Amino acid sequence: MEFNPSDIHEYIKAHGSRRTQNDRLDPIYIAQYFQTLRPNEYRPVPKNFYRNDCLKRLTRYHASLVQHRSKLLVFLTNNLDKTFPEFKPFFGKCHENPKNRPKFTETSLYILERYGTAEKIANMRDYDTLRKLSRGHFTASDFSKLKLLARDTIGESNEYLHIELVSTLKTYRFYDVQIEELERKISELITALDPPCLSITGVGEISAAVITAENRRFFPFSKLR
Repeated sequence: MEFNPSDIHEYIKAHGSRRTQNDRLDPIYIAQYFQTLRPNEYRPVPKNFYRNDCLKRLTRYHASLVQHRSKLLVFLTNNLDKTFPEFKPFFGKCHENPKNRPKFTETSLYILERYGTAEKIANMRDYDTLRKLSRGHFTASDFSKLKLLARDTIGESNEYLHIELVSTLKTYRFYDVQIEELERKISELITALDPPCLSITGVGEISAAVITAENRRFFPFSKLR
């Protein structure tokens, strides 16, 4: 709890004879101060306090990692705008993405990780792997169209852009692993706390964790942090 140190100092002067600092006795005087002069403000720490504090730290760190991962996709887009500008728009229109939104699917990331350059993509052969990875959404027609786009791309290719692409993809996957581990731990904590918002339709465990961690009403003592 927060309090004014001068108030404690005056309390000690009024109730004790010592005039020097004593780390062993100070906690006792602080406890007596709250119990005798401010009994209505003093409350034992709820058993969920430490869980809630951990949840707040994890959800904020999770949000930070997700933000960093999103920035990596921007770097990846910038790289492809130079090396293979037709790549991302293609995945916004193929059968794997029925909402027609240009984005990086798991299939597209696999292709970039395995082949990297438009020249290699134009010669790729493992359609069965891509079909299984996309659960059948990436069709043979998509496969042929992508190879043609790679063959006729207007993008440029050089060693430095390829190094940047490989590095960005590796870093993206690293963040992916860390985020998955955090989400597992957050799920464990929010399940143990079982807040009311977890029962709302459409509110997942991560969203419920953020709501719970940042909701001061869940932990009503305004002076406790």
